[in-house]
Amino acid sequence: CSANYIFTKGTDWRTNPYIGTASHCTDKVGQVVIMQVDTTTLAEVGTVAKRTSTQDPGQDFVLIQIDPAVAAKWGVNPAVPVVGGPQGIYTGCGPEGVKYYGHGYGVAVAQGKPEAGLATNWYDDGFGWTGFGAPGDSGSPVLTSGGQAAGDFTHLIVDLGAYPGSDHAGTRITKALSQFGV
Repeated sequence: CSANYIFTKGTDWRTNPYIGTASHCTDKVGQVVIMQVDTTTLAEVGTVAKRTSTQDPGQDFVLIQIDPAVAAKWGVNPAVPVVGGPQGIYTGCGPEGVKYYGHGYGVAVAQGKPEAGLATNWYDDGFGWTGFGAPGDSGSPVLTSGGQAAGDFTHLIVDLGAYPGSDHAGTRITKALSQFGV
């Protein structure tokens, strides 16, 4: 799975930081999470603090509280690699070009890869788009073409009845922010 955005309960992301991913990438609250912290190192970064109760499109998000010692040693950078952002939060209902950076097929793409698509299905909790994705991209940050945070990447080949024309879906960032109070 891939990580997405840096979150905080206050106004400064350097204080009490969290990092997001897809809920289906974790098992339970309190679980220790291991992530890649530089080009060659895996480390325990923190524990699952909050997660959605289901893993359906629009309900698949988790917050991992970053251990202060890990933040001090490795740093916390809120920038999304390669694609940039986030520059605000997308609250519209598209159609909207989207871009994301994930670690699907991690062995083949090493540090990750940028992808893009067109989001045409926007709901209060989820959104859907047509583009390219791979196993391992789950949790990736999805941004609009203008750099606004849209949400996370959670599903490949979604229910075409609920998301007509979309082959990917995720949880909207507005849903995650309101549900978790960050």
